Amino acid sequence: MFSGVKELSLALVEFASEKFGAEDPHIAILSAGGEVFSEITHAIDEQCKKNGWDSRIILTYPHDQFEAERLVREMNEKEIDAIFFLGSGDEQKALLSKAGRLQWRPFVFIPGPLIDKEILTVSAGFRDKIFLSFPRGPSDMIRASVKEYHSFAEKHKIPAQHLPVQIEAYCSAKILAEGLKRAGKDVSRERLVAVLEGLYEFETGLTPQITFGPNRRIGALGAYIALVDPEEKKVISASDWVKLQ
Repeated sequence: MFSGVKELSLALVEFASEKFGAEDPHIAILSAGGEVFSEITHAIDEQCKKNGWDSRIILTYPHDQFEAERLVREMNEKEIDAIFFLGSGDEQKALLSKAGRLQWRPFVFIPGPLIDKEILTVSAGFRDKIFLSFPRGPSDMIRASVKEYHSFAEKHKIPAQHLPVQIEAYCSAKILAEGLKRAGKDVSRERLVAVLEGLYEFETGLTPQITFGPNRRIGALGAYIALVDPEEKKVISASDWVKLQ
């Protein structure tokens, strides 16, 4: 129902395009090896190409052989302005630490699911430099819908752990219920699929608006972009919803 790492990465490219404007930045796509990340890397590269960014390099490394110092020096020598990084939290920490020691601080764009809390420990020199993407944001939650969910959870004795997953399941059920309602009493599998494919900007009250289509299986296609504030050691909003087509 929500954007995965690929879509969150493309939302970062879209955001970066607005940020750089008419500039032609030097881009590095830095990725751990593997089939999944290979597909995402290709998608990022294609979107960068569509943006007219001609100065691009792709750097990949084996999962257990991340050489932060070598990679930082190589990108610094190539005068990279921005990095789209698909790596683990430990790799992010190592890269940013080495870059800081060299006084080299490019823009860094990372999909939210790949980060951990260590991202908040970066040096103050990376202020306004590290951007993250997330499939949901606090502004999606309408107060009445939050109250409705808590009442539902209390009634059915749903534990408070794993709240994001529970909210996603709850909203999926709301979407299914809406589909069944619109399909009518003579519902069939084909009828239900057709109705759901016609769902447009449906409000769950807890997520971004949901839209499906014959060729669209991600209901909330896009992301919120956040900025790491290393001085306050927190993540703050950097944009409204970045919508993907």
